[in-house]
Amino acid sequence: MKVVREVPDNPPGHRNPDDNWGNLVLLQHSPRLYSLVCHLAPGTVDATEGQQVRQGTRLGLCGNSGRSFVPHLHLQLQ
Repeated sequence: MKVVREVPDNPPGHRNPDDNWGNLVLLQHSPRLYSLVCHLAPGTVDATEGQQVRQGTRLGLCGNSGRSFVPHLHLQLQ
């Protein structure tokens, strides 16, 4: 698990091109399956690196950090 938690939120309509995903939680579900939840609000990421999470565990709250113009939650599976 990788965690980023202190990238500031952007004002609506602006983005931060230096921190593409902003605050994020990257989870490994199996050797070849990962999920990424990003653009989370600063200070709301509850997960810690190396922690095992279960269904229903809060990872963080929707924000506008990183390369994001408006508050939203980005979920990516790969």
